[in-house]
Amino acid sequence: ESSSVKTLPAATSRASESWASSSTGIDKNIILSAGPGVLTNSRIESANPPKESSGTMFKNKTEHYDAEHVEELLHQHGATHLRARKYGSAVLVESGPEVEPSKHFRVRRDTVHLWCLDMADHHGRWEATPF
Repeated sequence: ESSSVKTLPAATSRASESWASSSTGIDKNIILSAGPGVLTNSRIESANPPKESSGTMFKNKTEHYDAEHVEELLHQHGATHLRARKYGSAVLVESGPEVEPSKHFRVRRDTVHLWCLDMADHHGRWEATPF
């Protein structure tokens, strides 16, 4: 007896071609190349490279004059009760007694020219802002 199932050769070959490459239709074995050429050192050498310890990334440090400048700006705008101090890569702005100060906000140096603003919550923990 003959079989009642018929297959279409064109559909079968297209499906197998697609399956042979991948589900996206792109061969997974393609190796991308930047083209022929000789491997060169593309590093730009600086006359004064930053001092780093081995195995760590360079951090943008905050200097004492950054804290002095922030405090100056605050006092110019009438916030004479606030003081600023350098702490790691940040400038903390606080008030109250030196022993147990109230934290208000901090500006953190992210890059050479970019500073990020963090606000202290009521527990004194830092919360990032979009600024």
